[in-house]
This record gives sequence, structure tokens and C-alpha cells, in this order.
Amino acid sequence: MWTSREGLGNPASVKNYLFKSLRSIIFRKLQSKSRFVDLDGETNHQVPFEISFDHHIIAGEEEYELQQKIKAHVKALPARQQEIIYLRFYEGLSYEEIADIMEINISSTYKLIYKAFNNLQESLKTSKVVLVLAICSCFYINNYKN
Repeated sequence: MWTSREGLGNPASVKNYLFKSLRSIIFRKLQSKSRFVDLDGETNHQVPFEISFDHHIIAGEEEYELQQKIKAHVKALPARQQEIIYLRFYEGLSYEEIADIMEINISSTYKLIYKAFNNLQESLKTSKVVLVLAICSCFYINNYKN
């Protein structure tokens, strides 16, 4: 970036620009290793993230168990759904920023987050309200501790 700084534009959000750059680098590396990369298939290309484990000390054992269930079910989601949940709730990015990073249009970000919530709702057998609150508590508490 430093050597080609004259050719770079002035991004509206540096964080968004860096996420998009990192994502592009990762995909280029994956494509160079394998000519065909199937992100929606059975391959194991998961977005790595961890839910805070020290939160159960503060919030109690029941919330800890809920976090464990959510973590397991999020890891079972397809990679793109994992990625959008991570970007939206863990990083706190807007739908427009997520669309830019994932190189999809804004309406697709809404559809993708909706599909992720539906999949989580079906696997957890809970309401969407409880699911959103649980995911927010899992991810936002991590941000407040940092």
C-alpha cells in the first residue's frame, strides 16, 4: 500500500477499505492454491472467529450455555453466512460497508443475513427476537471489553 499510495483513492472508511483489501488478498491466495474454490459447498472455508468465553463468569451459566449453542450453530452455517454475521455483529459494520466488502449489492446483504437468521432459528428452535438478542450479547460484550 505504501509503495502505491499515489494511485490509491481517498476511501470514505479506512476500516472498510482494509477489510475489503484483506478479503481480496485471501481470495487471491485461495485461488492460487486451487483453481476451483467452492465457498458454498462442502469445503471447509470458514471465517474464523470466537465468541468471548470469559463472559460466562459475569453473565452466569445459562448465558454461557446459550453462547456455546450459538457458536456451534454459527459454525455450521455456510461460510458466507458466517462472514456476514461476523461483519455485522462482531465488527459492527453497516449493510452498505458489508456489501462493499463482500462485493454484493445491499439488498443481497439483507437477504443473506435473513437466511442466516432463518437457519439459526430453525436449528436453535427459538424466536428471531431471542436469537438477535443472544447474538448481540455474545458479540457486543466482546467489543466493550477490548
